[in-house]
Amino acid sequence: MARWGNHEALYALEPMNEPWWSSDLNVLKYFYKACREEVRSVNPDVLFVFESAFHDDSTWNDLFPDQDMDNVVMDTHQYMAWWTPHDDIGSYCDDYGSTIRNVAS
Repeated sequence: MARWGNHEALYALEPMNEPWWSSDLNVLKYFYKACREEVRSVNPDVLFVFESAFHDDSTWNDLFPDQDMDNVVMDTHQYMAWWTPHDDIGSYCDDYGSTIRNVAS
């Protein structure tokens, strides 16, 4: 962040891609909080992105206080390659929509 934190091309930062789903969640949450503080200390306008580690959103409800969600984005990865094959794009869209509703509920 010290070197590139105010560069005009920096829009968002995600400190880790796909942490293992069996990671110690307390350690991971501590890491995310520390990273976000570092990002905000240099450039509070940069989006802080964290990956869900394949947990639903309720796992992350306590990561930051409700009144402290500015510039926070949760990244979730849905792997459609292992889904049952469909014959039309509409079925994939329906499945994906259902998956996202389950993650966001």
